[in-house]
Amino acid sequence: FNGQSFTASTSGGTRFKMIFKPDGTMIREPTGKAGIKNSGTWKLDTSGFCTTWKRAETNCYTIVAGGKNKWSVQKGASTTATWAK
Repeated sequence: FNGQSFTASTSGGTRFKMIFKPDGTMIREPTGKAGIKNSGTWKLDTSGFCTTWKRAETNCYTIVAGGKNKWSVQKGASTTATWAK
């Protein structure tokens, strides 16, 4: 979470450009026609990280390596997104 952008893909196929900044803020911008631009805050917790997007509740996730420059974002046993650099 160093301010460099990466790509996030939801389980439904929506893709976003994501930026998590060191100051605890984040933004997402859709890369296609689906999805909504949003911003919020993030913080680390004991098992991963938590996000709070504007007009949404806080959600916490864990990250699992999924190959070279790929990670699965999981909430419980479910994968909610895949991140790629």
